[in-house]
Amino acid sequence: MLSKKPVKISLLILTFISCASLPKRIIYKDLPAEVVCPTGTNVNKKIVILYNNSGSAHVSASKSLAHILGPEYCVSFIDFSADIIAKAWRIYPDKLYNAKLKQRKFSRLNFMSRNTMPLLLKFSNWRTIRFLREEISKKKPDLVISTIPFINSMVINVAKEKAIPVVVVGLDQDLTNWLQGVDASLLKGANIKFTLDTTSSPIGVEQLAQIGISSENIINTGFPIRRSFREAPPKDLARKKMQIGDDKFVVLVMFGGSASNFMISLAKEFKQNNNKQLHILLVAGGNEEIKEKLKNYVFPKGVTAEIFGFVENIAEMMSASDLFIGKPGSLSVYEAIHLKLPMILDLTKGAMTHELATANFIKDMGLGLLLKDIVQLNSLIDIFSTEETYENYKKNFNKIAIKNFDTEFMNLIKNHLLL
Repeated sequence: MLSKKPVKISLLILTFISCASLPKRIIYKDLPAEVVCPTGTNVNKKIVILYNNSGSAHVSASKSLAHILGPEYCVSFIDFSADIIAKAWRIYPDKLYNAKLKQRKFSRLNFMSRNTMPLLLKFSNWRTIRFLREEISKKKPDLVISTIPFINSMVINVAKEKAIPVVVVGLDQDLTNWLQGVDASLLKGANIKFTLDTTSSPIGVEQLAQIGISSENIINTGFPIRRSFREAPPKDLARKKMQIGDDKFVVLVMFGGSASNFMISLAKEFKQNNNKQLHILLVAGGNEEIKEKLKNYVFPKGVTAEIFGFVENIAEMMSASDLFIGKPGSLSVYEAIHLKLPMILDLTKGAMTHELATANFIKDMGLGLLLKDIVQLNSLIDIFSTEETYENYKKNFNKIAIKNFDTEFMNLIKNHLLL
């Protein structure tokens, strides 16, 4: 029988090689490392936001936090992969994550999340904490905010040493990855709050309670959606601006900032759809290769389609749409919930373990359907194309109490943390 120790060491070596050998680090958008204070004020309270480029939700949430906090506090950012892990170990884990996500290698990513990452953290903790401590010491914050899973045991450790309060902004319903290494002994003496959408995240609330987080330290802020979604135009105005006819049934297809090769398979399947009212918006994000491939597809007569790369008006596009098709990532799902947009979520190759809770929530609440086999695609679209059925799905969104994240988060900062 093989010893567990060599297997663990092999996993670590393979992960380091994989991270280091990928040719290009995918970056959605950098946030400034330098401290930015509101102009014309005497503000001296400093807040550091930790983010990562693994998926777009962390960057989006960090930008939302900057918009909220920037007018009243000095804000700076730490890219945990570039500013901490890369300096400590000369690797970029987000390169590997984004590459595998684009390829939909969910089983491999899930294995890494639940097995490899805990080992990496266990064996590399001491050096990673050293570099994190140095960054925190340089910035001298009055508050640290984390928008990242996996690293929060280290963040709490360093913040507790320096008597700095911590807010962990949970972006998943299943918080397993966010709580790795966090236990009652670590929490003792720490000033920490967890924020999440408690209405849709009973699993996360239970997980926090199990490690000893009291209810007063679990704050229901809702989800940090982008401001553009709260200011999105109504459907008729969005369609007029995008020059889409009112008679069209608009389907928005989007798989995150780096897109997915699965969009090609979806386009092939759309070619079998003869619904002449169908208008398809395919958003390939920053993936030029997929964008060019999609442009080569000829759809059935009467079915219209538009191909986009990276766009700034996603809120407008969602508002103009009747149906969203994508992966069960928390960012796009909560944005669709905010706009009461029914959805079809892709589970044809499974999903990230932490995203399964989100997918099941959408299905159980009657907000959408789950695509488990691509041949079901057009029949699922047909279900939503029936007016009575569609209206029933739309009504189900009224069951969801949507919190104003901006208001709730500022209340936390001012009234709970007294900053």
